[in-house]
Amino acid sequence: MYVVRTWRSVIFLSAVVLFAMPNGLAQGKQSPDFPIQATVCQLEASPNVYNRKLVEVRGRIYFGKFDFFIDSLCNPHRGTRVWLDVGGDVISPGQYWGISTFLTKHKGLDVQVQGIRIPLVHDALLDGFVNDVGATRFQKPNGDGCASECLFYEVTATLQGRFFSGTKGGFGMEKCCHLLVIEKVVRVSSKRTAVPAGGEFRCTSDRWQPSSEELKALSAIPGCSLLGDFRNCYSTLAKHWSDIINPKEGLNYPGPWMSTDMTKSYKFSGGFVQKRTSVD
Repeated sequence: MYVVRTWRSVIFLSAVVLFAMPNGLAQGKQSPDFPIQATVCQLEASPNVYNRKLVEVRGRIYFGKFDFFIDSLCNPHRGTRVWLDVGGDVISPGQYWGISTFLTKHKGLDVQVQGIRIPLVHDALLDGFVNDVGATRFQKPNGDGCASECLFYEVTATLQGRFFSGTKGGFGMEKCCHLLVIEKVVRVSSKRTAVPAGGEFRCTSDRWQPSSEELKALSAIPGCSLLGDFRNCYSTLAKHWSDIINPKEGLNYPGPWMSTDMTKSYKFSGGFVQKRTSVD
């Protein structure tokens, strides 16, 4: 196991947003379509009730190589999520990751889904939303690849958009989800994460080989094993280097413990498995 303290250079993603001309003006006045107030949980629980309707919903935005969806705390949480895309002719931030599940857009034309034209209000809120959602670094300081844990912002937004149920053919990655196509960004709240935004530093590391007695003491900690992904023993490991850490404050991702600012990490090399306890 070793500790890594390092920094890497970072690249911010910028979004190119195009203006969509409102092609409905030549057709004369249209009756207003007021959005239905809904929660993410309601959309997941009753998708057919809201199918093809204009809704307004607020939630946390999750974005990564295989994710672009809106979420909130639901009890119980449905397995089918609400995938996001952008109306008008604006490309989805998911295209930066090479995801092939975004809607096909044509410059100057509003995108259509199931025969419904979906316009887009292009303003500063939209620009901020697209930029903050997609702002990320591509590599951790230890050289590992980055996913949603490397985003520069935690984004929560209130969105108006056209909802499409995915119960008879889903949308998004591997047709996993329902779909919300954004027509207007109503509110955006972006919180800067601790992910470092620049600089390149030399990496230092140290390795510790526990003695048989130290290994025995580690194995006595509940969940301190390969079986438990060593989640409960990182604080004990840190004490070997006189470090005090809170394991719960590390990055939330499948991998070794790493601080949220990505300057320090602990990793097991080899490892051990605790004996399972049978229950009658």
